[in-house]
Amino acid sequence: MIYDFGPYRVDARRMELTRNGDPVTIKRKAVQVLVALIERRGQLVTKDELVREVWGRAGTSANNVAQHIFMLRSALDDPGDDGASLLTVPRVGYRFVARVEQESAQTPGAVLAQHYCRNAKHLWEMRTYSSILSAVSLYQRALEEDPRSAEAYAGLAICRFICAEYMYEPQSEALVLAERDALRAIELDPRHAVAYVVLGAYAASLRYAWREAEQLCLTAIRLSPDLVWGHIHLIEQYICEGKLSHAWQALAHAQSLGAADEPFPRIPLLRGSLQYFSGAFEGAIADLTALVDQHPTYALARFALAKAFAANAQYDRAQAQLDEILRAGYDPLRPGQPNVRERAMALSILMLAAQGERADAKRAKREFEQFACGRPTSQMCMALAAIGADEIDAAMEHMLAAVEKRDPLTGFVVVDPLFAPLRAHEQWPTVLTRLRIVS
Repeated sequence: MIYDFGPYRVDARRMELTRNGDPVTIKRKAVQVLVALIERRGQLVTKDELVREVWGRAGTSANNVAQHIFMLRSALDDPGDDGASLLTVPRVGYRFVARVEQESAQTPGAVLAQHYCRNAKHLWEMRTYSSILSAVSLYQRALEEDPRSAEAYAGLAICRFICAEYMYEPQSEALVLAERDALRAIELDPRHAVAYVVLGAYAASLRYAWREAEQLCLTAIRLSPDLVWGHIHLIEQYICEGKLSHAWQALAHAQSLGAADEPFPRIPLLRGSLQYFSGAFEGAIADLTALVDQHPTYALARFALAKAFAANAQYDRAQAQLDEILRAGYDPLRPGQPNVRERAMALSILMLAAQGERADAKRAKREFEQFACGRPTSQMCMALAAIGADEIDAAMEHMLAAVEKRDPLTGFVVVDPLFAPLRAHEQWPTVLTRLRIVS
């Protein structure tokens, strides 16, 4: 749907605002707020209703809503009083009162497809396997109603990618489907930022095509500067290549935007992880401890904190974090994070070895191998377990297998202190060659 009022035009499909045909630089969320108000023009829209419509289940604060309204007023040169297009009802909400002069016609099928896409987005944001499958079903129904829905194809691409990233499905198969759907989304809408992020992640994860992946992520960020997902994958890609200075710069840029992060925020996790990868273990511990205190059920943050404690030779504190992960187990209904149980089990083996309990470490490794038998298990976790048991040749075999199979956990091996014992192995140059990384 396209809405015109005064010199402004809002493209609700692309979430773009223009003035007399020229793009207006404004956050995507602010445009979403504007669209929500225009769609109910003349009506009072409460702050709670805006939160549900724009931020979904993740929610946000009333102050954040007010900040986005302030951005809109600035972008629209709207004084907020007499003659304004956007009125404030104190302590309640907002009302859009400008006359909308033109609306582009949409078929009923296209309108219904948009409805399906909005509901599907709320589902995949939970990131549980069942919620993602439900989102896929809704996106497919959207395409039945509107076969040219770029949003539906991009949504399918996101779902496939998350299934690969969280190892819900075989990575290579899921990423191939993600690339197919993302390419179709861009064919229909060359400015669809999310689709470019998926293509960048595909290029990095499945082909180790780092330069191509970087350009795709940068394209996404240019199209949608406040797309947190684009910044996250650009930062992760730089880390995978060992370009930590680039990663720090990209992180600073992402933080400067102040864009809303996920319910289990990735930007603070990346900051703590970058401290760890840079050897600043005390800084990593401080950042990650604060994150875990704010989000006690954030298992990925706990695991990153455990690694920081381990690298700083605080093995008891590292094990305490791992015990908390293992005690909690894996709740398939908990949104926002993959199962990190096997990672915690592998790192526990290394903790035993670091404290001189070699026999216990080897016993724990055998138990871990039994646990992993008959289930899809990361070769990187197997490599970490072998390092803990002082079986360096076996660890290297698992590492090479991880690179060959495009294991989703392979990424940070170049800079992760836990894998330092492998960097002296005669096969390490082979790992770098296969990862297409210049040492």
